Amino acid sequence: MRVSEPLKEKSTGRSLRAVVLAIGFIVTALAAVVGARYAKRFWTTGGEPPKVSDKRQLPPDQPPDPIHLATTSAKGVDSRHVIDGDFTVVKRMTEISEGCRVIFESSFINISGSSASAGQVIFADPGQDFETTDAIRGGLPFRRLVLAGLGSNTCFVYFERGGTMYPSSCLAVMDYSQKRTIWVGEARKKVWSMNQLRSMLSEGDFRDNAGPAC
Repeated sequence: MRVSEPLKEKSTGRSLRAVVLAIGFIVTALAAVVGARYAKRFWTTGGEPPKVSDKRQLPPDQPPDPIHLATTSAKGVDSRHVIDGDFTVVKRMTEISEGCRVIFESSFINISGSSASAGQVIFADPGQDFETTDAIRGGLPFRRLVLAGLGSNTCFVYFERGGTMYPSSCLAVMDYSQKRTIWVGEARKKVWSMNQLRSMLSEGDFRDNAGPAC
């Protein structure tokens, strides 16, 4: 018995639609599986897609803060009276005179002993965030200004230095005529005024031979 042409075409059309539906079902199922896996990763990361870390990895032998202002005892300098006299007190890095700041920043060195570049010597101002402890967050200065004093012959910068388990407070005194840092002291105690700072010096709270603590 011969099948008429219209019946053949109708049967072929049904077969094609069945194939298309089967392919569509497979594609939908695959999409559902992939979507479920992505959604699981999405929610397990706190509602955000996984991010690629952009933090620069330091060599294992390089500390997070590679510069320091070495504590130094200069001959002929009496630390108890190193900031006696009249000083104009400032509490912003931008308020420190250029002459004082150039001497101060040029006194920082790298762990290799080479001079630190200007871009490495970064300070936060009072009240601003910085690397307070050794729990390094990244992207913050390791030092924060407390106060600075500008005198006729010398100037000083008193600051906090973090990035370590035991943060320090540091005092650096610069001489304009010699164009160098003449004394640096380090202490664990912190104060916030000129009078308190002078009291620390008179009581011998600063150490000037403690190594690269600043």
